[in-house]
Amino acid sequence: MRRLLVLALPFLVIGCDSPGGGGGGGLVDCSVTPNLPVCRPDTGSSDASDTTDTTNTGPDTQTGPDTTQTDTITPECSGSARRCSGANAQACSAGSWVTVAFCEGSTTCQNGVCVPTAVCTNGTRRCSGSAVEVCSAGQWTTEQSCTNGCTNNQCNAAPTGLVCMDVWACIIDAGCFDNLPTVPTSACMNPCLNQGTSTGKNEMNAMLSCSSNCSYDDACIIDTCSQQRANCFFDTAGSLSCAAVNTCIGNCPTGGAYEACAFSCYEQATNTAQGRHFRVVNCLNYHCDDDDQTCQREVISSGGPCEQAYNICFP
Repeated sequence: MRRLLVLALPFLVIGCDSPGGGGGGGLVDCSVTPNLPVCRPDTGSSDASDTTDTTNTGPDTQTGPDTTQTDTITPECSGSARRCSGANAQACSAGSWVTVAFCEGSTTCQNGVCVPTAVCTNGTRRCSGSAVEVCSAGQWTTEQSCTNGCTNNQCNAAPTGLVCMDVWACIIDAGCFDNLPTVPTSACMNPCLNQGTSTGKNEMNAMLSCSSNCSYDDACIIDTCSQQRANCFFDTAGSLSCAAVNTCIGNCPTGGAYEACAFSCYEQATNTAQGRHFRVVNCLNYHCDDDDQTCQREVISSGGPCEQAYNICFP
């Protein structure tokens, strides 16, 4: 049997300055012993068995308060705003539009409010009877009442001369009818007639002609000439009926204001209503005293002298 020789070598403390080496002790010449662990190059790889997760090893940056934002609703409107939505008038309430009215019939929605539907163009004018009307906010309103009537959207100028009623007053003051039933003379009446306007003369002559045909008999004049007298005494007319004139006059105050009020009521009536009411009043005054209501009821009753006139005015 071969015997193994064991060499007694001194123990070396290995140390080197090469990569992976520790400090102190002897040096290892890696060019001579390149396979020693101490001489192997460091590949930077970590131990495969090391499973420690080194991801996000810095400080936690999500530890602050929750910054999640909730959804917000933008208001449709604000304050006391108003608007139109078709025919609906809407107002702002708590940031939302709310319908407050439906504009129908003769109204239209404008700026969130129901207003009367325009029937004319603002600023235009027209004649309406004896008044000038102007269009304001789409509606006709009276701008001016015309004493002498309205033509071409403006009041007529005052006529030069006397109107019929003033011609009549002139003839009365001249005493031309003082000698009735003697027919008044032209010499007495012409000075007054010559002062009248063209219309005034025509209306006065029509009344004189009718009275002459009645031989100036009062009862005949009342029954047949009341319309001519109304034409002479009233220069303007309105829309009231004969019965409505009577109601208007009945509401007039007593005293000094009565005459002006009654005259105004007549001027608000149609021309035909003026003549009809004249006939009733003159008939009652001719047959009865003003305060004799018993007499007045009798003369308008069946067969009475004022029955026809009364029934025409109060059908």
